[in-house]
Amino acid sequence: MHDTLVGEDQATASKFSCDHDIQLLKQVSLTRPWEVDHGNVMLACEEVAIQLGRSPSFKINKKASALKTRFETIMNKFKAGEASSKRKSGTVEEYEEREQLLTDMRSLMRDHEESSDARRDVKKRKAEGIESSGVLMRRMAIAE
Repeated sequence: MHDTLVGEDQATASKFSCDHDIQLLKQVSLTRPWEVDHGNVMLACEEVAIQLGRSPSFKINKKASALKTRFETIMNKFKAGEASSKRKSGTVEEYEEREQLLTDMRSLMRDHEESSDARRDVKKRKAEGIESSGVLMRRMAIAE
C-alpha cells in the first residue's frame, strides 16, 4: 500500500486551516471509512487523499495517514467538547460549518456502531440457538 500524497504538484502550506478541515470532513463524510471492514480503513483514507488531491482549493501537502490522523484528532476533540475552544483562525461561518459536519458525522458513526452491535447480537443469539438445539438433539439421542 502506498501513502498517497495530497497536492503533490501544488504550492502548499504545511498546517491545516479551518477550510482544510471542512474539505477533509466533507470528503470523509462521503467516503465513510468507519463503515469499511477492519483491514480496509487505510484504503478508505487513500481514497480521501486522492479525492482531496483533485481539489484545486486543497493546497496542503499531506499523506493519507496524516489526513486520517487529522480527522481522528478533530473528531476526538469534538467528542471531548474542546473543538470550539481551540479556534485559531477562520470565520465564524467556517467554524459553524465545521461543527455541523462533525455533529452530523458523529451521528452517522453512532448509527453505524449501533447497527453493527445489533447485527453482532443477532449473530450471537443465532449461534447460541444453534448450540442449544445441538445440546437438545444430543440429549434426545442419548435418551433413546
